Amino acid sequence: MGKETSNDTTENTAVSNDQVGEMKAKAPYLDDKQLPSRGRALHCNRFNGFQGDGKYYEDEASWAAVRNFFQSDCDVSLGKSNKCLADYGSNPYCAAKPASKNGHCGDIVGHANGYHKHTGWFSPSK
Repeated sequence: MGKETSNDTTENTAVSNDQVGEMKAKAPYLDDKQLPSRGRALHCNRFNGFQGDGKYYEDEASWAAVRNFFQSDCDVSLGKSNKCLADYGSNPYCAAKPASKNGHCGDIVGHANGYHKHTGWFSPSK
């Protein structure tokens, strides 16, 4: 009987993973190591810093993700506004849903809400 319960759990996990994969394929969700197109709707521009490769990394603590975060819209906006601190709580300032909360960190720093990659310290994007 323990084995039957184990199979049920595995089956439920597979369904959940499929649903997450389907959801992430739609904007503003990204897959790991995905390079979004310019202007794409995003939860937050936390990976558009000029020293990185502009790709989204699920592991925010990875070296590539940290390099992308440095001087990103999210990084700079954290220094300019306490609104961005809400992103780490239950009522985020930047959020995937509703769409009206996509990329608000860009507003704080005077940049676009959609994806863009910085070309210098905090230069105009490309």
